[in-house]
Amino acid sequence: ISTPIACTIGIPPQAPQNLLCTPQGNDVILSWSNPVSYDSIEILRNSVVIATLPGTSTTLSDVNPGAGAQSYFVRGILGGVDSSAISCGVFIPPSAVSSLSCVMNGSLVDISWSNTHLYDNLRISRNGVIVATLPGTATTFQDNPGSGVHEWSVVGILQSVSSPSVLCSQTIEPQAPTGLVCSISAGAAVLNWTNSEAYGSVVISRDGVNIVTLAGATTSFSEAIEPGVYSYSVHGITSGVSSPGTDCQVTRNPLSVANLDCQYSGGTVTLTWTVESGLTAVEVHRDGSLLTTLSGASSFFQETSPPSGLREYSVTAISGALIAPASDCSLAIPPAAVSGLSCASPAPFVGQLSWSVVGGSSSLRVNRNGTQIASLPGGSTGYTDNSAPSGIQTYEVIVEVSGIFSDPASCLIDVQVPAAPVATASADVTTVELGSPIQFTATSDVSGVTWQWTFGDGQGSNEQNPIHLYSTAGDFTATLIA
Repeated sequence: ISTPIACTIGIPPQAPQNLLCTPQGNDVILSWSNPVSYDSIEILRNSVVIATLPGTSTTLSDVNPGAGAQSYFVRGILGGVDSSAISCGVFIPPSAVSSLSCVMNGSLVDISWSNTHLYDNLRISRNGVIVATLPGTATTFQDNPGSGVHEWSVVGILQSVSSPSVLCSQTIEPQAPTGLVCSISAGAAVLNWTNSEAYGSVVISRDGVNIVTLAGATTSFSEAIEPGVYSYSVHGITSGVSSPGTDCQVTRNPLSVANLDCQYSGGTVTLTWTVESGLTAVEVHRDGSLLTTLSGASSFFQETSPPSGLREYSVTAISGALIAPASDCSLAIPPAAVSGLSCASPAPFVGQLSWSVVGGSSSLRVNRNGTQIASLPGGSTGYTDNSAPSGIQTYEVIVEVSGIFSDPASCLIDVQVPAAPVATASADVTTVELGSPIQFTATSDVSGVTWQWTFGDGQGSNEQNPIHLYSTAGDFTATLIA
C-alpha cells in the first residue's frame, strides 16, 4: 500500500436567498435570508465591498449610496469559501438642488443654488417654460424676465431622471412712465407722458386715489376739474404689477365770472354774472374798494344809492387761496337833481332861482330856454338872472359830478317888465322970430327915463331939457319919446 496523497477541496456554501433592495428616501434597505449559518456575509455595491456582516445578518441599510443606478451583491462566507452571490438593483433618483435664491440685479434676476449631486445637466424654467439647460456642475444663472410676477424652478437631471424642482419667485416692477407734463386748458387738467415699455394698462391717480384705468398704449389724459391744487400720478401696469408712479402737480385757478352785466335804474345798481362750480366766495368791488363778499354760487348783487360819477365795478371769483382775474364794468351814475327849486321875478328883467343840493357835486349849470347862462360852484343854492328877457322863461338847474349830469330841475318865470313912464313936454314959446332959440322942457313920473326929442326939422336931442334953434321959417312939430 502506497503512501496516501491528500488534497483539500472547498465546497461553496449555498448562496443567500430572497434578496430584496428597497429604496427608502436617499437610502437603500437590503434584506435576504440565509439557508445556512455563515461565518460572515459580504455586501457589495457596484462590485465594491461596502460591508462585512456577521454570518447571521439578514438586513443592511445603505445610507445615501448616491443617485443613479446601484447594483447590490450579497454572498455568504463559510470556512473561507464564498458562496455564489445573489444580486438586486435599484435606481436612486437625484435629490433637489439646495439653497436656491433669486436676487434682483437692476432689471435682471440672479439665480443661484447648490448641487447635491453631480448631475448630467440642470434645467431652468420660468413660469413653467424652460428658459435654459445648463451643465450639471452649474450653480448660477442670470435671467432678464421683463416686468411682472415670475417664478423660477431648478431641476437636476441624472440619467434622464429629474430631481424634484426647487422654486423661487420675484416681482419685477415695470419701468415708470417718463416725461410727464401736466397743464391746465379751459378748466381741464391735461396730462401727457411717454411709456417706458409696453404696459398692459395705465392707471391715473389724483390726490392718491385711482380715478381711471386706460389702455396700455395710452400716453395722454384730460379731465375737467374744479378750482384747486391737484397731484396726479401715472402708473404702468404689467401682469398685475404696478410701476413706480410718475408725478406732477397742477393748480387750477378759478375762471373769471362770465357774462357780467351792469345796469343803473331808479337809484339802484344791479350786477349779474355767471360762475362755475367749486367757488368758495365772490367779491364785489367799486372803484377798487371791497363792497361785499358773497357765497361762491352767487350771481347777483344790488347797491342802492351809489355815489354819483363814473364808477368802476369789478366781480372776482375765489376758490380758497386761489383768485381769478376780475371781471369789470363801468357805470355813469348821475348825481341827484336839485330839490325844492323856487323861481320868481322880483323886479323887471330879473329872474331869481333858489334850490337845495346834495353835497359832493362838482358844479351846477343854469340854462334859460335850453341855453346855458351860468356855471356855478358845486355847493351853490341860488342864482339871479339880471338880464332876463321879459315874458315866460324856462329855467333849468343841472348838477354835474365828474362829467356826469343829473336830470334837470326846471321852472317857469314870467319876467316882469317896467310900467311905461308918463312924460310931459313943453316949450317956453310957441311962436318965435327966425333966429331966436326955443327952450324945450320934459318931465316924467319915474326916474331913470331916457329921452328922445325930434324937432320936426330933421334935428333931435337926447337931453331932458334941450334948447333948439330953427334955421328956416315954418311950422314945426316937436315930439318927445320917453
